[in-house]
Order: sequence, then C-alpha cells, then structure tokens
Amino acid sequence: MGALLASTTRRDIPHAEPGTTRFVRAGAPDLSALLVRMRSRRPSSQMPPLGTEVPDGEAVELVTAWIRDLSAAPGTR
Repeated sequence: MGALLASTTRRDIPHAEPGTTRFVRAGAPDLSALLVRMRSRRPSSQMPPLGTEVPDGEAVELVTAWIRDLSAAPGTR
C-alpha cells in the first residue's frame, strides 16, 4: 500500500499543482486520483475506462470511506 500513498500519477487531477497528484492521499478523498477517476465519466479520465455510463455509487462510497480512514492508520501520513 505504501506505493499507492507515495507515488504521484502521470495524470493530474483538476485544479492540482502539476506533478503533485497522488494515487491515494490518506484522509483526502477529493485529492486522490483513484477516487476522482472513479467519479468521472469523461472518456479521457473515467475509471473503468470502458463500459460504464454512470459511476458505481456504492463503490465510490466505500473507497471514499477507506481513504478517509487511512488518515488514522499508523504510517500513512
């Protein structure tokens, strides 16, 4: 999991400083590329990239809660 928290992505999320977007930012769902892409339905950034027209609301809620909870876990900041 350390790599998800430490690695920056090649694609920045909207309104982020270039080169600062992380796959997962502990405690900050709105700053986590994973969740931003799950919510998106723009063809260039949505995840999964094909076969969906609306975000999976239950999955988005679960991943949001997981990312928030990471801020309480030792060694995730």
